[in-house]
Amino acid sequence: MFRVVMKALGRDDTDLYVFDLALGADHKPLPGMPFFGVWGKVTNEDDRFPAILAREGTIDLGRQAATHWPRMHRTNLRERQVVVDEYVTVWRTDLGETEEEITYRIASVERIGGSS
Repeated sequence: MFRVVMKALGRDDTDLYVFDLALGADHKPLPGMPFFGVWGKVTNEDDRFPAILAREGTIDLGRQAATHWPRMHRTNLRERQVVVDEYVTVWRTDLGETEEEITYRIASVERIGGSS
């Protein structure tokens, strides 16, 4: 397992994702498995939300975030190599259904747990 931090380009440090991912030999998230993480400001409980990278490649921000944003957001994370400085796109919509394309840079990839 690897802990992956993705930071949005041109935004403050509150717009980041942290996911724990199992990666294949191609450095992409293993297919068919959901992965858990958080979105927001990791150091402040009021400004972070649980996030799931779903099997089909969307990010689910859960019910807690649904008062601010729709739960599901498209991403190309499963199609990208998870290596430092790689770019990932998230298409996030607001409650008015206006879609915004946000580019994230993979800031760190650290092995966690055992020797996977």
